[in-house]
Amino acid sequence: GLVVDTDLRWLLLQRLVQTGRVGTDAIEEELLRDFTSAGKEHAVMLRAARPTAEAKAEAWHAMVETDELPNAELESTVVGFASLEQRDLLTSYVDKYFASVEELYRTRSSEMGQLLITGLYPMWATDQGTVDRTDAYLRDEQPGAALRRLLTESRDALARALRSRARDTAS
Repeated sequence: GLVVDTDLRWLLLQRLVQTGRVGTDAIEEELLRDFTSAGKEHAVMLRAARPTAEAKAEAWHAMVETDELPNAELESTVVGFASLEQRDLLTSYVDKYFASVEELYRTRSSEMGQLLITGLYPMWATDQGTVDRTDAYLRDEQPGAALRRLLTESRDALARALRSRARDTAS
């Protein structure tokens, strides 16, 4: 009796893709069924969500090393890339993030820069080292007020998560 509509199909496919149970072929098949703007955005997100080093590298290149993605596709790629379940695949992107953050802020529109800076902030590296790395960046690089605010807000969200984790563990 469950009606599996387009949105539910994409949601189910998302889980299958993120866990590596299906790959690009399944994404492309679903895109053929739903060749709408929303379907294209789902497909872009799922391509970035594939649990492979190659998929993460492709997504990073498209988001950070080029400025060619339309805004909606950029947003979808960020969401797919930054899956907290894929921490192991994302570890190497902490250094890349801090190496790129200033340029992203300077070269992208305000909206897209903010999306990239907050959306790619390494929340997946949920440890004190990421907080310390952010503090060091803020201290050493002395970014302007707007970039400082974006980084500080992301850093504070991570620090809150760490405090919550510590409290949960202590309970």
